[in-house]
Amino acid sequence: VSFAYPESKNNALSNISFMIKPGQMVVIVGVNGSGKSSTVKLFNRLYEPTSGTILLDGRPLGDYKVADIRRSMAILRQDHSPYPVSLRENIEFGLPGRNLGDDDIEAAARMGGAAKFIEKLDKKYDTVLHPVTLSDYYTEDDQKDEEELKKHLDGIEKWTNISGGESQ
Repeated sequence: VSFAYPESKNNALSNISFMIKPGQMVVIVGVNGSGKSSTVKLFNRLYEPTSGTILLDGRPLGDYKVADIRRSMAILRQDHSPYPVSLRENIEFGLPGRNLGDDDIEAAARMGGAAKFIEKLDKKYDTVLHPVTLSDYYTEDDQKDEEELKKHLDGIEKWTNISGGESQ
């Protein structure tokens, strides 16, 4: 597979080829600019290859529904940020359109290796790791409602500090 971003004349990926076996966990590593993110974007069908074909079970990736492709894999980026919602809701984002119960959420956390650290948190699955801040609501130009806004935001929980690995 080769790939060039639409606005670029140069390939981000040139003639790469590898095989991932069913059920295999894969870690993509490399130096800056080596095409790690571009490869992942192709797997998720955020872009299509400029040339060549990505096969899944012997069929072109384009034969599958995008939602099915994205639902079938988990991608953990080194530079990610959790959404400013509860851990429960962050986990639910992994299975959009499903009504998940507590048992489903806890099973997903166990399978992802997060259950032990979540159980140590005061609010457990209701913890919001990175809640919104005052600067998310207003700029310095918005002086007229500043006091009312500060009073409201004082009640919002503070950031929970966890390691990068725990956050992933």
